[in-house]
Amino acid sequence: MRGFDRSCWFRLHLAAALLAALGSGRTCWSQVLDFEVEEEAEANEPVKHAMGVWMMTDDQFDQWVFGGPRNSRAGRNKLDSLLTLQVDDVARVCTLSEAQKKKLLLAGHGDIKRFFDKVEEKRKKFAQVKNDQTKFNEIYQELIPLQAALNSGLFGDGSIYSKTIRRVLSEEEYARYQKGIQDKNRFRYRAKIELVVAQLDQMVGFRDEQRRKLVELIMSETQTPTRFGQYDYCLVMYQAGQIAEAKLKPLFEDRQWALLNRQLNQMRGMEMEQFLRNQGFLAPLKVVHPPRRRAVAEERPAEVFAAPADVEKKVPVSEPGQKPKS
Repeated sequence: MRGFDRSCWFRLHLAAALLAALGSGRTCWSQVLDFEVEEEAEANEPVKHAMGVWMMTDDQFDQWVFGGPRNSRAGRNKLDSLLTLQVDDVARVCTLSEAQKKKLLLAGHGDIKRFFDKVEEKRKKFAQVKNDQTKFNEIYQELIPLQAALNSGLFGDGSIYSKTIRRVLSEEEYARYQKGIQDKNRFRYRAKIELVVAQLDQMVGFRDEQRRKLVELIMSETQTPTRFGQYDYCLVMYQAGQIAEAKLKPLFEDRQWALLNRQLNQMRGMEMEQFLRNQGFLAPLKVVHPPRRRAVAEERPAEVFAAPADVEKKVPVSEPGQKPKS
């Protein structure tokens, strides 16, 4: 490990995490590097070695959880700012009193505190194993849910904030607010699709009409993401790869389709889907529990429990001095 500069260490760490989740996601990996590695690599500390002992730094824990150069305090400040912006956004769409704004801010701060309680719990465990190289992957895997929660947003479904906003807003106001969020997300998603199609154009070579039809097809046939970030390219390509071939292939010449399909194939698969859901880009799958089984006695016909016809009915023996029981 000696001689690793900051950039090399960060690339190794992020590559290991992605490859564990995606298998062979080479295109996704190259796109991730293009989007954010150059900025974040400068801030990551290498592994320290003292007297030949392998050790992770305390700063590495914060960089794993919060990303880039952020530490716990910077992460909290960013969340506080996001909460303020989100409440202001609600106030622009709906008329909020100062009391209502305070309720939303208080609820959001409750979500932030709950998140940091979990962070500190994992930090204590990290402190116990940070000099144990065999625990490297284990502790990192335990931090992935924290990363996903932070990336997907702390104020979504199931949060204290989301429950409070339902009580603060009227039904009409809440519907208007939700529609505003959906419209904003669709606008951003279209911009991401257009960017990806422009990148594919450099490899495949589309005509203007093909570019336009491809953008419209992806918009109409795929799910608008719940958040955006450094994996937007992977998200658009994965979802485009789920469109039926019967709808995609007719848009292109055979040569174009061969090149495009090769790119899409690299993004298809359950590993990519699970990775995107874990990162909060796609909504989690709803778990459908099977109906509870009825009692056996309810499922079997009554005759199953009836005594066999050929078994004689036993007459109880009466005690001395008592009449026989009928």
